[in-house]
Amino acid sequence: MIEFNGWVIISFRESDDSNLLAIKNRIEELNIHNQKFELNDFNGNLTLTINGCHNHDNGYSEDIHDFLIQISKIAKDSYGLIYIRLPEHIMKFNEFIVYKLAKGNVSIQEDKLLSPCNPIIE
Repeated sequence: MIEFNGWVIISFRESDDSNLLAIKNRIEELNIHNQKFELNDFNGNLTLTINGCHNHDNGYSEDIHDFLIQISKIAKDSYGLIYIRLPEHIMKFNEFIVYKLAKGNVSIQEDKLLSPCNPIIE
């Protein structure tokens, strides 16, 4: 199983319609059954929310990671967090991992707020 939830504030250094279009096109590709990628404008802040749950990972975590890297390259001032839970993962079955986007970099962080899943949330 894979469960993921998070948000990204998308911020461009310079307005470029082609970069925004590239992000919107990728969102359309990623909006499939059991997951939702949604871009909204809240008071001038472009906010991407990401939610999903699948029976198996099947590359979804890599898709999210790759999309964050794409965003980091074309919207360098973007930032956000995506929490991913992979109960089938041999080593990470009892914890969330966090993809962190900040200052043009994507990194994987250990979660201290909801992990270990058992006993904190289960």
